[in-house]
Amino acid sequence: MVNDSWLEYMPQATIIHLPSVGSDHCPLLMEMNARRDDHIKYFKFLNYWADQPNFLDIVQACWDRELEGNNMWRFHQKIKRLACTLSAWSKGEFGDIFIKVNEYENRVKLAEELFIQTNTEENRTTLHELNADYIRFLKLEESILKQNTQLQWFKEGDSNTKYFHSLIRGRMRRLFIHRILREDGEWIQGDEIIEKEARDHFQHIFTREDKFINEEPLDCIPKMLNQEHNAMLTVMPTNEELKEVIFSMNPNSAAGPDGMNGYFFQKCWQIIKHDLFDVILAFFSFVKGRSISENIMLAQEIIHQIKKPNIGSNMVIKLDMAKAYDRVSWSYTCLVLRKIGFDEVFTDMVWRIMANNWYSLIVNGKRYGFFQSTRGLKQGDPLSPALFILGAEVLSRSLNRLHSNPDYHGFFMERRGPQVNHLSFADDIIIFTSGRKNVS
Repeated sequence: MVNDSWLEYMPQATIIHLPSVGSDHCPLLMEMNARRDDHIKYFKFLNYWADQPNFLDIVQACWDRELEGNNMWRFHQKIKRLACTLSAWSKGEFGDIFIKVNEYENRVKLAEELFIQTNTEENRTTLHELNADYIRFLKLEESILKQNTQLQWFKEGDSNTKYFHSLIRGRMRRLFIHRILREDGEWIQGDEIIEKEARDHFQHIFTREDKFINEEPLDCIPKMLNQEHNAMLTVMPTNEELKEVIFSMNPNSAAGPDGMNGYFFQKCWQIIKHDLFDVILAFFSFVKGRSISENIMLAQEIIHQIKKPNIGSNMVIKLDMAKAYDRVSWSYTCLVLRKIGFDEVFTDMVWRIMANNWYSLIVNGKRYGFFQSTRGLKQGDPLSPALFILGAEVLSRSLNRLHSNPDYHGFFMERRGPQVNHLSFADDIIIFTSGRKNVS
């Protein structure tokens, strides 16, 4: 019905299949909505800035201006001030890259026609200069497209093909939210209505009721850390360790709420390293344990035993913890940490990392407010998997204690082999047990 050029000018057009009434064909409803792009454009660091010869001088001059306040406040304000400085510099130095590309494309065409009509040295020089500027802005456009789309597979020059631009438009159409289905089965549309429904949904997930936590199940957790371990966990990192972390970041990863990505921190490391070191308090711990791949092979080996004779038959139960990370209780996590033997200094650090968690919803490129969570672990935080595993350790040890219960009948296994009643795979648990009933 439409071609690629039409979709370029009507990217928000949708087609809905309506129910067929009195016919064996479903009518199609096409909606063409013209959206005003009037929302606030938030700062985002563009990687091509760092390749400009005067970039580091501009960052240095802005960063060295003094500010009053504590280390965290000063670093936050310097980042905020630098964002304003870079935005103003980019606007004056380059302008709108996409408009510039179109302008130079037209100017090159006119210069070529003029050179063909009047072959003079002046026209030749003008054409070469315009071509050089045109190629320069094409490379800048390519860098922006590559960063925005996160497509790393295309080769240099591919971003200026019709195929690549059609891929970008197709990706934008897929990411655009036209409407959503509520839990009651009703379809709703409109950015503000969608935002309200989404905010209510996520607030319900990330907000917990104040309930009493029963500490009795924690009795299965022994104290495993001493003062020496705790002292190691609270040692201040060195500059070299911080540098290693910064340069291990993916330079092309998505930017944080401040708009700065890994590429900025790596390119400006020599300028910001002292201020960054003043606000970083990191700790590292590594616990050796069974890998997931070993558990997968062990699970396959155990399931081979399922058909062997056993009173009540063998049984395998798979538990999938829905929204596992999002529903972790902060108070429960701290209780587990104390039970294991982490001291109050370390536990307080973990609490402050977990509790300082705010969310903002982005619907079709526009941000809508903030709300604070009261439970859950941050996705992507390197500390979150360790905290989740510590919490799941309570369930694991409680299941292991069943072997000492005389009324418990487990999964039939070789008597000379280990008695395994469960295996853990991140947020999934497989329980091996028996269907046998205990008859008094």
